[in-house]
Amino acid sequence: MKSLFLELFYRIWPFRLQKTVSVSSREQSEKLKLVLDYIDLHLESPIAISTLAEICCFSESHFMRFFKTHVGMTCTEYINALRLERAWQLLQSGRYSVIDAAFSSGFHNLSYFYRVFKKKYHMTPKEALTQVE
Repeated sequence: MKSLFLELFYRIWPFRLQKTVSVSSREQSEKLKLVLDYIDLHLESPIAISTLAEICCFSESHFMRFFKTHVGMTCTEYINALRLERAWQLLQSGRYSVIDAAFSSGFHNLSYFYRVFKKKYHMTPKEALTQVE
């Protein structure tokens, strides 16, 4: 009887683990969606890692590992990529100056904006603006 019970337990154990993993994976997806939605809504204003970590109920260091694991880049890289894309679109519209495009897309330090813009697009924001005109 004992051996039958152990065999049953052995056969059931892997299925219990799979169910637990899928539930936590669903929870992780929901937390990640909340964070991405928050970033999208607050892209123009400063976004603190501590705020994003609070949304997930994680410590800051755990949140940073969680984000990089699921998105494939750091949170700062992700936010900068979104902001740069928005700045590019604003500059390409021809209705925004470089300063306005930087501030409207969430960059509040112009030298940093120039540096990351040039790194991504291999041109300065002013050069991108003159391409439109």
